[in-house]
Amino acid sequence: MSDNHSTPENEQFVPELEHNTSEQDRAPCYQDPVGAVAEYVRSPDFLELIGCLLFSAIMSVVPYLSTEITKRPVPFQQVDGDVILDLRLNNELVDETVSGIVLVLVSIVFPLLIQCFISGTLGSRRDTHRSICVYAISLGLTCFVTGFIKRYCGYLRPHFYDKCDLNYDSFECSNDGSNAEERKSFVSGHASLSFCGLTVLSHYLIRLFGVSSNVSPVTVNDMGDGEHVFVQYKIHKIPRVKRVLSIVCLSPMMVAVFISCSRVKDNFHHPADVVGGAILGVAIAQFSNGLWFPSSVCIET
Repeated sequence: MSDNHSTPENEQFVPELEHNTSEQDRAPCYQDPVGAVAEYVRSPDFLELIGCLLFSAIMSVVPYLSTEITKRPVPFQQVDGDVILDLRLNNELVDETVSGIVLVLVSIVFPLLIQCFISGTLGSRRDTHRSICVYAISLGLTCFVTGFIKRYCGYLRPHFYDKCDLNYDSFECSNDGSNAEERKSFVSGHASLSFCGLTVLSHYLIRLFGVSSNVSPVTVNDMGDGEHVFVQYKIHKIPRVKRVLSIVCLSPMMVAVFISCSRVKDNFHHPADVVGGAILGVAIAQFSNGLWFPSSVCIET
């Protein structure tokens, strides 16, 4: 690229490698829906989508087939004939604020539908495909890691004694048949899944409406290897409203915060379980999102 181009004071050129941007990718959507579907099914993208969905399905069930739940002994102490229980595990079992079905709808189904709708109307042609792939990989990885940690650690829930129905003669659980779920406190699946799905949605909203939307490619040069292109970006002066919108775009993550906090309130998880699940969900969302939506860093001088 020639260096004799003049750059306005409020703009900056930033090179970035491995960004899958092309004229075809930025082209408007197909006019013929049937033709669009037919072309998509014949494209490599369709095979990629099938692979992502299979990966998600397989990874979601692997922990249940490969890892036994660690059975910790029932914690108690006897002092002068009195039985002393661990008060952290002696909380009342109450109804869930957010059930498993609601969790899946709010954390995965609704965010995916919203992102697909936005990508189909405002995003590029391939954004819908990328979005589905991101959610599939995120869901598979989150379910795999969360399920493995839960079963390997076997950590007891705050309402363990209430659900266990402790027998004070044998000091074993009388209700051992339904005892498996009470040994899967760490990490919180509600926290990891909600933060994963809703963080992906927040990233996409920021990409379209936040400060990242002020980045526009001006040159796209093929690197010659058939996979990579060299993209030169023009970063416009960032309006203040874009900064405000970037903050608003984080609102889906506030839903994840509420879901996670409800698990502590309902005595289903310890605070550390929720924090660990939230970190896990955000990390997986960040990783998976970056595979299909490489981030553009906006630097204003």
